[in-house]
Amino acid sequence: MSKQLLQKVYHPVKRNGTMLAASAGFGIGLLFVLFAVQFYFDIQNTLRKAGGKKGLYDVEIVYKKVEVANSLNLFSKNFSAAGFTQNDIETIRDFKGVHAIVPFRLNTFNFSTDLNEKLNIYADLFFESVPDNFLDTIPDGWFWNIGDTVVPVMMSRDFLDLYNFNVTILYDLPQVSPEILREIPLHLTLLGYGDTLPLEARIVGFSQRVPSIIIPDNFMRWANRNYGRGPHKNISKIAVQLIDASDPAWLHFLEENKLETRNETPKNGILKQMATLVLSLGSVMGIVFTALSILIFVLSLRLSIVQSKKELSLLIIIGYAPPILTKNLFRFLLRYALGSAIIACILFILLHLTLVWWMNKLGMSAASSVHYLSIVAGIFLLALALIVNYFSIRKSVFNCYYSGSDNIN
Repeated sequence: MSKQLLQKVYHPVKRNGTMLAASAGFGIGLLFVLFAVQFYFDIQNTLRKAGGKKGLYDVEIVYKKVEVANSLNLFSKNFSAAGFTQNDIETIRDFKGVHAIVPFRLNTFNFSTDLNEKLNIYADLFFESVPDNFLDTIPDGWFWNIGDTVVPVMMSRDFLDLYNFNVTILYDLPQVSPEILREIPLHLTLLGYGDTLPLEARIVGFSQRVPSIIIPDNFMRWANRNYGRGPHKNISKIAVQLIDASDPAWLHFLEENKLETRNETPKNGILKQMATLVLSLGSVMGIVFTALSILIFVLSLRLSIVQSKKELSLLIIIGYAPPILTKNLFRFLLRYALGSAIIACILFILLHLTLVWWMNKLGMSAASSVHYLSIVAGIFLLALALIVNYFSIRKSVFNCYYSGSDNIN
């Protein structure tokens, strides 16, 4: 008989589906919070372990600020451009967060060029180089070995845009697409020590990061060694690999040392902002869903108790003390809450493994283990929901008991 009476107490919320709705809301809220916390720490740990992972560093092209003093010396015979000394380079290298630093290598060999003999187009050029891991892209064909007669060239995308959208308008010239430019041969003749070497250069790609005309670093070193006039004493710009170019300490360091950088959106800064945004939005949405589900649980069980006050009165009369009734009603709630929590955890693990797979595919090392704070956040929300509902059930049952089952709050 007691079981039948208890079933009648549960029946109202079972019939209208409010417990299922509350369980679904609780599961969704828990999933949001678990995933947001885990995603945040996955990104943070990935960036922290960036020391060593190619491609996870931000790269800054650093110059010295050009000041009035440089301009006043413009017509001086002893004029030299603002450059980096070895002490300057060591100071930057010692900055916490800098992983590697290299000066741009400039050609010291003489050369003559023409873009196309038939069109009678000639150009005065210069070349620079840096190691490949400082470049933003490695295009197909970007390699050179001793004996090769074709030298790959990478041009700043800014140069092409400047020509297409400024020079062509001023001088009524045709615009050139990147595809066409890749097909135009560049005849290159190295000159040095009374010797010449005819080569062919081809543009194989365009860089958004480096404002220069780039050739492979191994070709630059070989050509400078065999045809060059000796090393350049002046270093006008350097490439710096660092963990986070948006770090306020780095920005202050640049300002303090009168340095400027080529503006490029730091990838690690974007990742950090994205992680913080996901944590904030996910946590807010998760807390909202969880709070609403707790409210629905509370109201549903209170409504069930109000609608079943006769059955509860009978249970009290036949010997069911308020603690026992509270325990039975809490067990009923527990089945729904734990069921939704288990489903949320399964979905969370699947989403986390998918995220890990995606990050590893992008070259970002991500651990498949779940961060302990995700577990803590999940346990906290589950415990909060259960505690609030337990005391709500307890209060309603005791009100029923003390009112003689006539006034149930």
